[in-house]
Amino acid sequence: MKIGIFIHSQSGNTSAMGLAIVKKLRDKGHDVDIELLRSIKRARPFMKHVELHETPEIGSYDVIVLGGPVWFRSPSPLLLSFIDEIPHLKGKRALCFVTTLFPDSLSGAKGVLKKFNAKLDALCAEVLKSKSYCYGLWQDKKRLDAAAEQICAALFAGKP
Repeated sequence: MKIGIFIHSQSGNTSAMGLAIVKKLRDKGHDVDIELLRSIKRARPFMKHVELHETPEIGSYDVIVLGGPVWFRSPSPLLLSFIDEIPHLKGKRALCFVTTLFPDSLSGAKGVLKKFNAKLDALCAEVLKSKSYCYGLWQDKKRLDAAAEQICAALFAGKP
């Protein structure tokens, strides 16, 4: 299975999660690419549109994984702009994950994931169970690996 992981990370926490997912998927024999989405100007919370440096091509992937931070209970404007540039996801499975400093109840992660999932659903993707990862004040490798494993499991739930 060919899997494309596209992330927005400014502090490195979302990148750490993306790389943990890549390692687990490659260890299981999957063909995985990861790409850091970059904007022409630095993305900031609440921006309406962020111009991407380059829009990655997603056509060759069976599964799309999108990851980004939660900022002030809001989704990454860069990731939203990337999704807006995707023409459709018909026939593709898609999953979003978000990283947060605070637990879900404080960060608004559930609402952010709902917003991402609604956009993916509108693009005709088979939307898979999303996941938030609270990294807290420091990275905990065991928690990071457990969250990455949950995301990998969600990618193949219900598939042989």
